[in-house]
Amino acid sequence: MIQRDRVKVLAKMTRLLVCVLLTASSFSVAADKPENLSIMQQPVDFNNNSPYFILGSNDQQPFAPTREFTFTLLQAGNLELVIYDVEGQQVRTLLTGYLESGDHVIVWDGNNNSGEPVSSGVYRYSLRVHELEESQFITFLR
Repeated sequence: MIQRDRVKVLAKMTRLLVCVLLTASSFSVAADKPENLSIMQQPVDFNNNSPYFILGSNDQQPFAPTREFTFTLLQAGNLELVIYDVEGQQVRTLLTGYLESGDHVIVWDGNNNSGEPVSSGVYRYSLRVHELEESQFITFLR
């Protein structure tokens, strides 16, 4: 029993470390089980040819108590801004609905959908507008 718990903790730490290392790079991590952990390089599109939005960079300090997510909508429309943990579980839905075109800033207070503070770690935030989605990683430390 103790050995199995150690393996689970080691697997979570490995996923966290991989995500920390890849936070500022063009890779994605996929794993449904620790033994299926895979890392895939993806091309980075610095021109962002999306006809709907431009997702701003997140260069904030990891110890900041809140996070600001900036994006520009090129066309008005329905969108969704969601935060996920390293295991791909939804942590918080920050925004779902219709917004006009223009610059927008959404602030995350570091809490999950239940209003409880999240733990330190790497999180992925994803902006979906119409059928297009873009994601970036952030490190959140308490």
